[in-house]
Amino acid sequence: MHSYPHRPNPFLQTVIVIACITALALSTGCAVKRVSYPDLPHLDDPRKYLNNCIEKSRSIRQASGLLKMTIATPDGSQRAKNIFFAQAPRSLRFETLGFLNQPAMYFIADGTSLHLYYHGTNTYYTGRACPEAVASVIGVPVAPEDIVRLVLGAFPEINTAAARITVEQDRSFYYFDVSLKNEQFSVWVDPAHGRIVKYIYIPHNNPLYEISFSAFSDAFGRFGPQKVALSYYPGQVTIQAELQSVDYTDIEESVFAFTPPDTATRHRLSELSQ
Repeated sequence: MHSYPHRPNPFLQTVIVIACITALALSTGCAVKRVSYPDLPHLDDPRKYLNNCIEKSRSIRQASGLLKMTIATPDGSQRAKNIFFAQAPRSLRFETLGFLNQPAMYFIADGTSLHLYYHGTNTYYTGRACPEAVASVIGVPVAPEDIVRLVLGAFPEINTAAARITVEQDRSFYYFDVSLKNEQFSVWVDPAHGRIVKYIYIPHNNPLYEISFSAFSDAFGRFGPQKVALSYYPGQVTIQAELQSVDYTDIEESVFAFTPPDTATRHRLSELSQ
């Protein structure tokens, strides 16, 4: 009878190796190396510094061009290219491109009303320009002016004079805690260019959404973010937009007017959420 050498159990070998590595690390005082960041300059007047950053973010009042947008929800994601026109404070036009880069959907806010038109089905929806109407289209209850700010890279208008503002360092950024009566903003600023790169809106102590700006560049003639992302916490919805081309010249008011074809089937926007 032949005897065969015993074959070690692979799982047992793995456990023994991990145990030996762990014991060695503990016995030698091994620790994970942490990334350290140099101390940022002290801010003598944090409120003034933050106000300057907010004003910088609002320096662009209108823009048009082409952007790629991705909307992700728990049910899936959609990606599309859009021709856009945005003008502060609340005028907006999106033309979602379909086959052969022809407009397949129009989304227009003219300051008071919201218009949605699907070219393929010749279907037209209209209603009041409010967060509920926007939510029926993109799944996030934000006002048209919020979308305009998002596209232009602007921070919301808040009364910083009435806010309690504290600042500390978070990695290589200044982190500002801005507290008002019933709402709070967590704001991160990149001191390299004094621009807001992220903020979280927290009404009544409940985080609602997070917006981040990245890929800052002057590639299109004005310094600003080329990528924008919004995360809406309650609905687990994220919207990411990346600018492909931008023009900062004035936009004619007629761009934000829309009249559907006479043959279009007409509905109220509220019907989308029914």
